[in-house]
Amino acid sequence: MSEVVVKSTENGPNLVIVNGKVVQAWCRCGGSTLMPFCDGSHKRNGFVAKTHEVKVRQSSLLWRIANAVAGRRMLVLTKNGLVLIV
Repeated sequence: MSEVVVKSTENGPNLVIVNGKVVQAWCRCGGSTLMPFCDGSHKRNGFVAKTHEVKVRQSSLLWRIANAVAGRRMLVLTKNGLVLIV
């Protein structure tokens, strides 16, 4: 089974890490034009936040999404906010 960790960086994005490899950076400041992904806006908008790390429980939705991303599967965000893995 894959180990999935979400690490909030100091004054920056949430890094999604699968088996020790960063697979995505998710916006935490709310300013990204590429939501939900980080585009570096936190560097320009003065975002300040502490670090935090969470190990994701296996079989949770986030665990499945992170593993799909690591396996190069496509994620589709629907209009009603659902994430489909295709």
